[in-house]
Amino acid sequence: MKILILILFTTALGTIQVSLKSNWKDTPLLYETLSYLNEYNNELLLPFFEGIIEKDVFNLRGEKAYNTFIELLPENNRKLIELALSLRSQSPFVAASNSINISCNGIIRGNKCSLNGKEEKGRFEYERYLLYLTKQTNTTGILIIPQENIKEKFNLLKQLMKEKVISSMALFLKPSLSEGIKDGIITPLDTMNLTGYDIEIMHRNFKREFGIIKEKEDYIYLKEWNNEELRIGMMDYLLNDKEKSISNKLMNITQEFPLSIINLLKRKNESLKIISENLREVNSQMMLINGISFNLQQQSIYDFIDILQKEDNKLHELQKYELPKNLFISSLVSKENKETIRFLIPSEHIIKLNSLDSYLYERFPKQLESFFQYNPYRLFRYTSQDLYTFIATLDFNDLSQTLNSLKVIQTFMFRYMAPLQFGIIPINIPTNEIGKILLSSIIDINNKWGTDGLMKFIEKVDELQINSVSQITDFFRKFYRLRVSTFEYNINKILNTINYMNNHGFKFNAFYLNGVFINPEKMVSEFSKIYSSDIPILQELIRTKQLHDGNIYKQLQNKFQWIKYIDNDLMTIKQNSIANWKEPFNISKPEDINHIITLCGDGDEVKMNQIIEKLYELHSKEKWKIIGGMKNITENQIIENKFKTKEFKEIIKILKEGNKKEICENANIIFDSIKIKGNEHLEEQIKLVLHGIKHLSENLKRDIGINKLGIAMNLILLDSLTTNRVYDNNQSPLTVKQVVNDVNSIQYNIKLLIDPIMREAQKVSKMLQILEELYPNQINIEMILIKTSGKGGDFPCEYYYSNIPFKPIFNNNQRKDQDLIIQSLPKNIMFQLKIITAQNIDTLLTNTTVDIDNFKNNGTIMIEYSLTNLVIEATSQSKVYIGNEYRYNIINVTGDNGFINQGVLSKDGYFQTLVPPGIYSTYSNPSMYYKFITLNQPFEVLNFKFTVHELSFQSVLLSLEEKNKIMNELNTNKPSTSNSFISNLFGNKKDEPPIEIFTIAGGKDYERTVKILIYSVKKNTKSPLKFWLIEDFLSPEGRIKLKEYGKALGVTIEYCRFHWPYFMFKQVSKTRIIWANKILFLDMMFPQTVDKIIFMDSDQVTRADAKELWNFDIQGNAIAMTPFCDGEWLNKETVNYRFWYHDSWQHALQNRPYHISALFIADLKTFRMNNVGEQYRSMYNNLAFDPNNLANLDQDLPNYIQNYVPIFSLPQEWLWCESWCNQKVKSKAKTIDLCSNPIKPLGKIESALKYIEEWKSYDEIVHGMEEKINNKKEL
Repeated sequence: MKILILILFTTALGTIQVSLKSNWKDTPLLYETLSYLNEYNNELLLPFFEGIIEKDVFNLRGEKAYNTFIELLPENNRKLIELALSLRSQSPFVAASNSINISCNGIIRGNKCSLNGKEEKGRFEYERYLLYLTKQTNTTGILIIPQENIKEKFNLLKQLMKEKVISSMALFLKPSLSEGIKDGIITPLDTMNLTGYDIEIMHRNFKREFGIIKEKEDYIYLKEWNNEELRIGMMDYLLNDKEKSISNKLMNITQEFPLSIINLLKRKNESLKIISENLREVNSQMMLINGISFNLQQQSIYDFIDILQKEDNKLHELQKYELPKNLFISSLVSKENKETIRFLIPSEHIIKLNSLDSYLYERFPKQLESFFQYNPYRLFRYTSQDLYTFIATLDFNDLSQTLNSLKVIQTFMFRYMAPLQFGIIPINIPTNEIGKILLSSIIDINNKWGTDGLMKFIEKVDELQINSVSQITDFFRKFYRLRVSTFEYNINKILNTINYMNNHGFKFNAFYLNGVFINPEKMVSEFSKIYSSDIPILQELIRTKQLHDGNIYKQLQNKFQWIKYIDNDLMTIKQNSIANWKEPFNISKPEDINHIITLCGDGDEVKMNQIIEKLYELHSKEKWKIIGGMKNITENQIIENKFKTKEFKEIIKILKEGNKKEICENANIIFDSIKIKGNEHLEEQIKLVLHGIKHLSENLKRDIGINKLGIAMNLILLDSLTTNRVYDNNQSPLTVKQVVNDVNSIQYNIKLLIDPIMREAQKVSKMLQILEELYPNQINIEMILIKTSGKGGDFPCEYYYSNIPFKPIFNNNQRKDQDLIIQSLPKNIMFQLKIITAQNIDTLLTNTTVDIDNFKNNGTIMIEYSLTNLVIEATSQSKVYIGNEYRYNIINVTGDNGFINQGVLSKDGYFQTLVPPGIYSTYSNPSMYYKFITLNQPFEVLNFKFTVHELSFQSVLLSLEEKNKIMNELNTNKPSTSNSFISNLFGNKKDEPPIEIFTIAGGKDYERTVKILIYSVKKNTKSPLKFWLIEDFLSPEGRIKLKEYGKALGVTIEYCRFHWPYFMFKQVSKTRIIWANKILFLDMMFPQTVDKIIFMDSDQVTRADAKELWNFDIQGNAIAMTPFCDGEWLNKETVNYRFWYHDSWQHALQNRPYHISALFIADLKTFRMNNVGEQYRSMYNNLAFDPNNLANLDQDLPNYIQNYVPIFSLPQEWLWCESWCNQKVKSKAKTIDLCSNPIKPLGKIESALKYIEEWKSYDEIVHGMEEKINNKKEL
């Protein structure tokens, strides 16, 4: 594609300085270091604190103090800790601790404070803030730091420990007590700036149709470039350039992306071009750190440090036991080699929910050979046979889980139309009345109507409520005209089934597909994996005619290896099921040993002898060596008779060593490293263990020997509980490698799947640079270059800068917080700037010398952001009901620091609020709801860490508990309405409710046009008016002036905020973020007392009374919009640009009109009742990953989903815009909008002056009002 040069510029450079100020008090680096060690290296905390006491660090200041305590840290960990200090990662914890007024500078006994032997009144509630110098016990001595004579008081604590007056010591951080010269190291500074953020600077053109590049001394506009040629140029540079450092290569071409474009486009490589043309596009890019997945789009530098520190600790543990550093990575291969294990549930015990002869499957072929046919557009094969049996075991005492299981079956049966045999099995006798009536009802339906009746039941199961017995009986009368039989009558019919399930270990809610257990938390992914893995097996059985029509599930029981007993404790490995080996086994002749079994004994000699007898039977099949201790068993003759091996003397020697409680606790035997209680199904239990660890133990025996097998297994299994490592075997000819020569020095293996023309390449370059700085010559990097489906909006940001210093710096013996200084941008070009922070950091622009949405880099520019609060995001599995309706719920949040706030829990269980560092508890409003919200644990908003849930982000888990009585304290602790967020959330009561209008203004140009909008509405409307604007997009000056303007005009101006949720696909363009906020969060962004809003684009002028629109009957719909001008309103000049006329959109619309989102009415009461917000968000997440979708996000989404959320069509005259409507009908228009013309694009102000006759006079009136406001302020 040809390059079109438009304009040349000079190369003079300006300076941009960006700062991020914290709203909480400064936290000195010494205190952050103590907090860091407490979190990551607690065993180092005591020697470190003893060192700073010995060296009198509290009386030092500045750089000398810093260097003194840094030298006390382990050398191998020092650089990482300095990086964490420069990023202030522990600042929130120290700030939270500092905000507490603590008086206990003595001893905690239990949870009460004692001073001078006297017990203080009240509980000690701040244990979370204690930094334990020794192992935590019931009696702890507390030392508040700083304080006078700290050395003497610390020695006193140690003496009390020696005398056993106390059994542990702890520190409490209170840096605000510091006195003396302010240095930011020992004593706090007046203010604190943070780092750890990125800055994106883009050319002002939102559509990104061109970029800015540099050639020689000139800056040039490019009209467009060829994406594929640019990618090939980048790949060629990364593969073939002489530069060895991958991070440097990426940095060279991505940090200031426009400057490298010309040279990249000049690189020609025909062989690469051929390879690239044949590359399959993939959706996601990836970074693996020793197998740990780091999400380049969502995770932050704080998560990165968290991964490195935890990994460093684990690598140190491996080094201590002289185990290879790649132990965790090499063990990943064994995870991929697990054999399929199936649990036998005889078909006669299954209550079948469907018949494959039903109408539902009548279009599917029944011949087994049809299973070979593959349809790429369907998830399942067409064959209507029970080649797959999907079973849910149900505990009817756990009604919530049982109902969820039935809804899962409903989804697979009716939404996915899966031709599977579905069945359920009760696993116990219900003890509650609701459980009894539900189980009896299912049995009755099965007896009377069989599978046809049960299919109808499953189809309607989402309508079933389980709040009372009457609701269930009413449900069955409605759909079946059925009176439910007594429970006692029905239970006899399934008693044999329940007995079988209990005797064989099936004692919990679970799913099984062809006998394979499915983890309910990974339902869809594991179901798909099992389904796919069984396809070749079933095809081979069909091909060799080993299967025939009729009850295939029963036939498969003779084809596979099945286990008849399931041990829930062994299904998923837990920490208490792993033996804590600390020493090698020290076996002299290990070569013939496959596994090691330790006999523990529990005092029951008969039981242990039975286990030994059983082990002997198994010993004849496997070469298992028995070691270990048996307490309370004095006669070893039975072992001698059964196991006559050459190593018997060695066994006896180990037996005499006795039993270590921490190793054998809660176990009769230990198989390799897994504890087993042991019963009559011991063989089945061992098979379960082997399923999980066989390949792992075999690989470890081969690689490190059997003597260290226990230690290695312990470390690997414990690691698997806390760390999700991914095994990736992707190979490609487009691979760049950076290999360390000394294999033994490798600390980290990094694997990347990166598309070099996407934004992730910019972020990963900084991460790699950090790794190379921290671990020089200790990192292997393998980068596979891929091709994604991204388009221009996802390209590397034109200019990308990270404020991530490697260590703190000093100026005049004070800590100097580092702002980001940018000096490489050209002058005289219009730019837009955006800050990128971690997910749980909430920022607001508080001071700037330019309009960050529209500025030229002339001279020195100062931009200041403020960290206002931290974001709490929570989820709840339960729903809040009022009667039979579940609904949104208002939640109050109170902190131990005295901070109070509120938020809304949506129908789907999502909640967010903004809070400063502290520990928080929650409750709901008792006057409005029957249920109160509590937390499993208090909110801990103590760090910037961004936690993950599998490959998505974790949130705090809310649990809903019903309270029988209203606690008086809830009414007395009502939040103060002086808090602006709370005021915004609930609003204030008005005698006459105002018309509520929502609009968004981003940048000073739009702040100008929005004042015209507000004036035009006020001029034509007599009713009270309230305007809502999103605070985040306004300039600091605009936030102040708009309030003053509204007051002078006689309208109410309110600001609202909603933080982008962690589970939503992130947008990168500020324009698209604004579009998304316009439509995606309407149900949660406003106070729940707001039942309706009108949205108006900020560049509109209205000519009608807003009351007319406010009172418009939208006939029960949640949303109403105006269709794009058509018929007599049509602008024929732009017909060819009406994309909704194309076939794809016509198919989606199904004869419905395509509406414009510049003006709409949202009935928020209906919106919330019908869960429209969640439907919009869910569809958005489904569509947003494909960059070809949602080009006009705020319009395309609601129009596309009209089949589920209907749009009421407002009369055409409610919106006219020059692009799509003709001039003849303009006089009929009630609202004029300045939507962009695809043929003749104009700036907003120019367009307003041209197409809105009254705009100039309105602008003059508004300007005059502002002058009067300013004059009054001056007086």
